[in-house]
Amino acid sequence: MQLLLQPAAIGPHEGREIELMLKSEKQLAHFFLPPDWKKLERLQDTQKPIPELKRIAHKENLQDGRVLETYFLVAKGRENLVDQYLDLQEQGRGKGFDPKIERQIGALLSYKPEDIEIFIKWATLPEIRSIPNTLDPHYGQEIPLLLAGHKNIAILDDYSAPQSWQALEEIKDDFDLTIEEYEFDCRGRTNSFKILMRPYAQKYSQRLRALLKKRLQQGFDAKMEMEFWTLQGYSPQEIENYSQWHQGIYEKLMMPA
Repeated sequence: MQLLLQPAAIGPHEGREIELMLKSEKQLAHFFLPPDWKKLERLQDTQKPIPELKRIAHKENLQDGRVLETYFLVAKGRENLVDQYLDLQEQGRGKGFDPKIERQIGALLSYKPEDIEIFIKWATLPEIRSIPNTLDPHYGQEIPLLLAGHKNIAILDDYSAPQSWQALEEIKDDFDLTIEEYEFDCRGRTNSFKILMRPYAQKYSQRLRALLKKRLQQGFDAKMEMEFWTLQGYSPQEIENYSQWHQGIYEKLMMPA
């Protein structure tokens, strides 16, 4: 389960790209998922004058043989911004995180300088790369805790321990567990979850789905995190330890340089 949530100050254009483009407050937007072109057309019908925008699909051949397709929306006449963006991505390939390149990319995407600096500070915090194991005592133990009755709900996602996925394959047909698939798009990626529930906990499924989506959309909120982790059987002290750690990162992020 993802412990570290991006604050609202990171990616302030996400979900608003089309509106900003139509207001001429943004000249280039890059999407890793297909944008809602129908939304663009609806908004264009209600706005006068309408800035001319061009849609561009970009395909990239990956080393494993797959083809990655991403999408650009760019102000007409500024198509060169797409080439500049792709060139910067190529320059950064294999270098890891390069603040100089990130500043240039941020400027192409019309982010404010202060937004770019907050993002760079966030991306270079040591806590981003190292999360103490003590913050999630259920990690890798979700299935045994469910079967022992110490936990009524467990969530598995890309951040779950490999042994949890293996344990699920071994027991999923032999125990009275409901397994629900949940998927939604947020922050430029598709988020996929398996929600495992004992019979008693099925009534919490809808609320848990709403919290899953809300916390990834809005970032950390102590009250919301308390409900989210309580539903999964974490103790008040475990949740408090996690919340204090997470809040400390946010405070560090917003401190003046």
